[in-house]
Amino acid sequence: MDYVTQADLVGLIPSEFILEALDDDEDGAADADAWAAVLLEVHDAIDSVLSARHSTPFVAPLPKLVARAARYFAIEQLYGRRQVQPPKHLADEISGLHALLRAVARGEAQLGDDTTITSGKGGKAITEDAGTHLTNGGMIL
Repeated sequence: MDYVTQADLVGLIPSEFILEALDDDEDGAADADAWAAVLLEVHDAIDSVLSARHSTPFVAPLPKLVARAARYFAIEQLYGRRQVQPPKHLADEISGLHALLRAVARGEAQLGDDTTITSGKGGKAITEDAGTHLTNGGMIL
């Protein structure tokens, strides 16, 4: 089961960028092999960390943290394919999700039952979009 689809990324990054990042032969269409490579990296980034505490690969329905991480790790891969840095708000989200998955693997946090990760100290980290950013990176005020 794929953790993320190209459609899941619409609204997080411009559709034109998704196409550009996946169109290696410059024929105006996303290359299936390019997307397959992105998916492989996304699955590896999640499963290699979380397999320390969870059975992987995950099956539907995905834990919300896994689904969210998959979206942002796919974005990370797409920007990497074009050798450009993602905007700061995306880079910060990606970095935070990598750290959160490592915390789950160490047993310092657990996969939550909905939109939160519960830490062993009773705190919670919200892992749901706040809806405060536009697709072009601007903020909703």
